[in-house]
Amino acid sequence: MAFKNSKFKHRNLFQAAKAAVFGIFFAFSQERNLRIDLVVFIVIGCLAKIFRFSLVEMIICFLNWVLIVSLEIVNTVFERLIDKMWGEEFNIEVKHLKDMAAAAVFVLSACLVIITAVIILAKIFHI
Repeated sequence: MAFKNSKFKHRNLFQAAKAAVFGIFFAFSQERNLRIDLVVFIVIGCLAKIFRFSLVEMIICFLNWVLIVSLEIVNTVFERLIDKMWGEEFNIEVKHLKDMAAAAVFVLSACLVIITAVIILAKIFHI
């Protein structure tokens, strides 16, 4: 389903990029978890400086963080769409869908914690 003549379609790449940047700022302004993710990124940056992460180690941590933020934004969109479609009425299937979407973010976040911990422990114990 294309939005060929839709008012929602961007006319050019600049408009698309502008909308994406607005979406990022809007998401960070609305979602507490994204602000927490930003704090985590700053902490990891400080740890990277303290423990002298290599360029590859920093890139790995940065890419993990970008994946988490991206997935968190997708999760937020998913949850808001479900809330909009379903309304206020409780439904166990809707709860399960939202829980599974949140689980995806959790799994990726746990992965970042493990990877960062392994890098730091390797630095501490000279492995």
